[in-house]
Amino acid sequence: MNRKEMNIEDFREILNYIEKNHSFRKSQGKMVKYVSPTLDMRIGKIFHVNLRRSGEGKDFSLTNENKDKDLKSWILNWLDEGTWED
Repeated sequence: MNRKEMNIEDFREILNYIEKNHSFRKSQGKMVKYVSPTLDMRIGKIFHVNLRRSGEGKDFSLTNENKDKDLKSWILNWLDEGTWED
């Protein structure tokens, strides 16, 4: 598998999915309150996303042992199957 960053459209899809299924505002699912992406302007891609209810939250970063993951799939999978304690 090769590292797969997200483009802006992928990120928009993640935001829509969170709003629909894991919204703090709607008190449903993981209740994500904050979403913080890191965009590399050299390549125009997002390689890190932090999701939070409050505090530190959950980081998804394509570095070190996670360098070969598909960021969008990783986040969607965690939203549906993971926990904040993972």
